[in-house]
Amino acid sequence: MPVACGLFHKAIVISGTTRGTTSAANATKVASTILAELSLTPSQVDQLQSDPVEQLLAASDSAVAELVSPGPTLGGFPARPWEYGWGPVVDGSLLPAFPFAEEAPACCADVPLTIGTVLNECMPAFFTRSNRLDSD
Repeated sequence: MPVACGLFHKAIVISGTTRGTTSAANATKVASTILAELSLTPSQVDQLQSDPVEQLLAASDSAVAELVSPGPTLGGFPARPWEYGWGPVVDGSLLPAFPFAEEAPACCADVPLTIGTVLNECMPAFFTRSNRLDSD
């Protein structure tokens, strides 16, 4: 992100195993569907800040379920889960290029990077709230 150049002297990516990005078209479909689920228009997007998180999560789940067609899965995940999920969108400005390109952008080429993940962190239950244990 060009706007972040010079702000970091070291970086760490934890749980960065999903390397996909969402297209602007798909991100727009998700946003539009979520707003429709909440009976909001694009001009009412500020309302999202005052809606309860549970309502936002339910709208998100419903929107993604509506947009992702049933089909083959890979280990319990949709074959291409990032297409209609949450993720970075390459817009040419704020995020000008795919974040996992082979070359680091010039502005951060000298920033040391540590990358880490844990075994089994991407289990299907992790992505399905209904499969999680309640914390209370």
